[in-house]
Amino acid sequence: MHCAPASNSSLLNKATNNFMKDFAFRSVLLEQPMEQLHILHEHSTTVAFRHVKDNKYRLATHKSDIENLMEKLLPKKSLDKNPVNLRPTVTSAVKGTAKAVDEK
Repeated sequence: MHCAPASNSSLLNKATNNFMKDFAFRSVLLEQPMEQLHILHEHSTTVAFRHVKDNKYRLATHKSDIENLMEKLLPKKSLDKNPVNLRPTVTSAVKGTAKAVDEK
């Protein structure tokens, strides 16, 4: 087995870290999983998702796509009721079809 020199390894590590900075990650609680999984499957070319536990899923997508995706998963009426949700870096809902439970 051939191992890459340390310099190649550090270049790959740096390139990977830079690449990952362009992605947004969310844990989402699906309250209407059948409908919301359909939405996730419709966007499967731009979002990766993984079942974590019960109705909780972990999402990863490009930062430029996360807001649009979360708007489709979260009902607009829930966002309107809670102005905190309108901040671009935080998306959550008390009532509705989905709830973002954490952000990174």
